[in-house]
Amino acid sequence: MLASLASAFRVDRAGLRPATAVRATIGVVLPLIAGVAAGDPAAGATAAFGALSAGIPLVTSGPRTPVGTMLATSVGMALATFIGSVSGLAPPVHLVVLAAAGFGAGLLVAAGRGATQVGVNATIALLVFGRLTAGPGTAAVHAAWVLAGGLVQLG
Repeated sequence: MLASLASAFRVDRAGLRPATAVRATIGVVLPLIAGVAAGDPAAGATAAFGALSAGIPLVTSGPRTPVGTMLATSVGMALATFIGSVSGLAPPVHLVVLAAAGFGAGLLVAAGRGATQVGVNATIALLVFGRLTAGPGTAAVHAAWVLAGGLVQLG
């Protein structure tokens, strides 16, 4: 039992990619700094949420940058942010939306790693922004910040 516990905490140094990790970290930190500098830390945090999720494919991929997966994650999360914010105004509707999104994300597993990352991150955005309910105008602003953060990560 101790051997299996020890293997759970073993670090495989062959998989370490410090330059990629620094790049992904910068992509998350820049929106946070910009939000604080602009006097709107909540907008910076929202954009950092998009950057964090778009950075996951970057860190978990091979040596090539998965631009398509990162872009699809950013767009999927922006759409899910909008839908979650608006559908959260009507909890019964939001539950149906979440069930459909969960089912769709499950189906995306069959399409591969990139599609799985898009589906899981979009479902997380639905969950998060379903609690931050807003009308269409504010929901569109939230979605734009999430998308902007993801695009910063691409840059």
